[in-house]
Amino acid sequence: MGPPARPKATAARPRGSGRSKEGLSLGETVRHAVSLWRPHAPIAAVLLAVLAVPQGYKAFFAYSQRLIIDGGILGGDSALLVRVVAGLALGFVFAGAAQFFADYLRARAGAAIINRVREQMFLHLQDLSMGFFARARAGDVVARFTSDLADVQKSLTTRVVDAAFALLGLAINLPVAFVLEWRLALVMLAGLPLVGIGTRLFGSAAAAARYRLKQDEGAMAATVQENVRAQAVIKVYGLHGWVRERFAAQLHGLRKRLTQADFLAEVVGTSSSLGVLAVQVLVLGVGAYLAATGRLSAGSLVAFLSLHAIVSKDIYDLTKKVVPALISSAGGLQRIEEITREPVEVREAARPRPLPPGPLAFRLDNVTFAYPGSNPVLKGLTLEVPAGRRVALVG
Repeated sequence: MGPPARPKATAARPRGSGRSKEGLSLGETVRHAVSLWRPHAPIAAVLLAVLAVPQGYKAFFAYSQRLIIDGGILGGDSALLVRVVAGLALGFVFAGAAQFFADYLRARAGAAIINRVREQMFLHLQDLSMGFFARARAGDVVARFTSDLADVQKSLTTRVVDAAFALLGLAINLPVAFVLEWRLALVMLAGLPLVGIGTRLFGSAAAAARYRLKQDEGAMAATVQENVRAQAVIKVYGLHGWVRERFAAQLHGLRKRLTQADFLAEVVGTSSSLGVLAVQVLVLGVGAYLAATGRLSAGSLVAFLSLHAIVSKDIYDLTKKVVPALISSAGGLQRIEEITREPVEVREAARPRPLPPGPLAFRLDNVTFAYPGSNPVLKGLTLEVPAGRRVALVG
């Protein structure tokens, strides 16, 4: 006779989250990222200042093309050419050094943030009552410290810095765009709403799919851990076929979850990227018309197109890299939050009374106990253990 049928393994959601929906919204994820960075505000301020150097260099690089073409080449000003090229060379050195320093600051801040999250999770686990550990599966809890935290580490540290770098670039380059050619700058701004269409249409669905995926991955981690610990029983009773079928069923469900979550996250980025490309085509068409009708110089057109390429790269990083990464981390972030917000059901007294030294007697008199929401595990138990006696309770 084969083993009894068991219900499908799922990772029990801690009761302390207080959420009925699946997955954090993009705005909630951003607010979490800001709260994680807030204790590191000084290093974040230095990081922003350092990142402004390479972004400023990009703006100067684009603007210099108008100076080179209109003033240096077409205008015959060789001295201007020398000054601009020398400025570009010197700026390259400063921008490169600033970028390396920014990478160091990013790594340092990211390590501090993730270690703080690990510490908060671990210390809160020590305060949780046995009722939580009776409900939770060990593998699912471990998954929150590993795969979930890995997603959070990449998204809420590395990608947040990428977002800051891109936004800083937009803040610097958009005013320069108006200086170069205000008509093309207005066309570029008018097309920006197309960039966010993917997030508006698919962002919530992508976040919910990622959360469901994380729940299934936690359940699979718990299954693997239980399988490793139960190998003696599996081999003695010949349960290999049953555990393989059970794991195959979990893999099948996980594959569908993974496909859906990854596809929706990519759709968000791809839709926004197509919006960026549409704006580029529009700007190129209007710029070519202005140049052909003599209302825009060749140097200004080349410089604006170069600057627009930089702006498009910043927008692409936001829409194709940052936003999908934040959406992907929303599920893991919520699962971590569920641990840190799990209520402590039994708290130690503020001034606990120390036990007296030496062997102590132990007595239970008609004790009944149940974990919250479950049947009693002890019912009317009366037990006395004399001082110095060793007693083992099995069951």
